[in-house]
Amino acid sequence: MASTKISGAGASAFSQKSPPPPSPERFTPEYFAGLGRSAAQGITFGTADEIEGFVRSLLGEKTYKQERDKIRAGLEKFRSDFPVEAYGTEIAASIPTMGGAAAGLARLGVKGAMKQAGVGGAAYGAGAAEEMSDVPVSATLGGALGVGGEALAPVVSRQAQALGKKIPLTVGQYFPGMKRAEEALTSMPFIGGGIRAQQERGMKAFPVFMYNRALKPLGVELPKNTSPRLAFSKARDIFNQKYKQALSGVEIDASDNLLDDLSSIVASAKQSAGMAGEKKAADFENTVIQQVLGRVKDGKLTGEAIQDIQKKIGEEATRFGKSTDPIDGKIADALTELDVSMMDLIAKYSPANKELLQKTNRAYSQFVPLRAAQAKATEGVFTPAQAMAAVRAEERKAGAAGLGRLAAGEGRMQKPIEMAQRIIGPSLPDSGTAGRLLTGAALYGGGGALVGAPGDMSPEGAILGLAGGMLGRGATTRGGQAFLRGMRLPESIRGVKVPPAMQKPTVGAIPAAAAGLRAPATSGLLSQQVGPMIPQAQASSLEDMAAGGNIVGYESGVDAAGDPFTFAKMSDGRAVRVR
Repeated sequence: MASTKISGAGASAFSQKSPPPPSPERFTPEYFAGLGRSAAQGITFGTADEIEGFVRSLLGEKTYKQERDKIRAGLEKFRSDFPVEAYGTEIAASIPTMGGAAAGLARLGVKGAMKQAGVGGAAYGAGAAEEMSDVPVSATLGGALGVGGEALAPVVSRQAQALGKKIPLTVGQYFPGMKRAEEALTSMPFIGGGIRAQQERGMKAFPVFMYNRALKPLGVELPKNTSPRLAFSKARDIFNQKYKQALSGVEIDASDNLLDDLSSIVASAKQSAGMAGEKKAADFENTVIQQVLGRVKDGKLTGEAIQDIQKKIGEEATRFGKSTDPIDGKIADALTELDVSMMDLIAKYSPANKELLQKTNRAYSQFVPLRAAQAKATEGVFTPAQAMAAVRAEERKAGAAGLGRLAAGEGRMQKPIEMAQRIIGPSLPDSGTAGRLLTGAALYGGGGALVGAPGDMSPEGAILGLAGGMLGRGATTRGGQAFLRGMRLPESIRGVKVPPAMQKPTVGAIPAAAAGLRAPATSGLLSQQVGPMIPQAQASSLEDMAAGGNIVGYESGVDAAGDPFTFAKMSDGRAVRVR
């Protein structure tokens, strides 16, 4: 090659820095053409360049390959100039196509998110392949990457989605796959306090959620932002009101059958006291019978009298429940059981308002274990663990039948409590457990590696660290959590009605990222980047295995069976087959 010398003024001019190339402009015809082609690539699973090239070859003088390669060159330039718009548009455009294809795949027997993601990735990988000979490798890689993207993408469970409408959930509670990382972050400065505050808000809303589940048979719902103690008082008032309404004008014959049934209920309830509390149990039985018989007039028991009896039983249950004597505690349990059972008995003998009375009884029986949990809670905020303990205690009073219901998951309020336990946890987590501290330290150490070692941090690193902590803290606020997981406006804000069109849920940052991971275009485009790396990786491993020889070149051809092959030629004269 001939050498060229630049001297004099020319050398001086050449030595100066050349001006940077002009930045590509947006919102030009070429820009919109690039967006359109990117969208077409996504919609057609990477085959729009072939389709357009074929059509142009029919209408023009150039061959299909010339037209296709020209289109591909334009796409590559647009991707280089505007990577976010190019790849973002292509990935987003492939999502609805895959959504439509999912139904067809299901009809063909390809069911399940993983399988469909694999098929979508394989199809896009095949469509994005440069040549037909590249299709097998691209399709295989695209399918594998599609399955991996589906596995990595955060998924919100249907139960968390439903519970999130009633209880404010953190991102980790909303997306189960992110829960462990979130728990680890609770031990970190800045971020941990915000996460724990969100968890406390969710735990505070849990009692109100449970009261509303108990009130569901009555078609009544308390506002979800009601404080737990006020919610309990309102629920109690609702039951008093409903019983008053159901028992209004009711008259029941104080027949022998009614008294026999009542005696059976009392006898069953007083068994809770056991042998040690035999005397108090006998007093309890006499008190109840006297309460009932003392209010019978002209052989009738009125609705007002029944309410007085119920009120008296409730007062006695509260009085015994405050005692530290374990026998008194059992008498309190017996009175609580009697309170529920006696109202069922009244419904049996009272045809008037029977339906309302039965609904109220069903709701009240669900409220009873919650009342027990509330009595033992701090400021009325009972946890799922406390609620579950109260449910078990109530069901065990029924003996084998109650234990059977617990084993089958059919205890009173058992299912919603267990659902909440899975999502928000049985209680508030301890931020200082060893595992959480170690994981949090690892995450914090990773952040320190990016912004400077904590022990010898530069001013720039300290600023970056502070900014990172502030961003992390912002992400744990209500607004930050809503941005990450998505949100929807309520029906009204401070009395101002929100239009229905504005109440539609918005897509959060995490669901949007998850959709991108699942998109077939993501796996298909990645397959084009990973594919060329395979021969390089093979060559590297061959070089390590060459027993001292170095690769000096490659030779390709077709064997006797017609299959393509590639040999790596070694410096010592040997040839090692690559493919």
